[in-house]
Amino acid sequence: YGKETKFLSAAKNLDYQTHDGLKMLLHQAFAQFSLFTGTKPSEDSINFLFDLLFNHGKQ
Repeated sequence: YGKETKFLSAAKNLDYQTHDGLKMLLHQAFAQFSLFTGTKPSEDSINFLFDLLFNHGKQ
């Protein structure tokens, strides 16, 4: 994740909006956490993690 593949590069060259899939991976991790622990992560925890990873804590 975070690396631009040939596929992503080609899509960008055609002016398509692209994503590397990291957000999807995190949502899968939250689902697995819920299945494993029987506890759903709070929305605050999820939002905090997304903010930390994608905005580096900047407001």
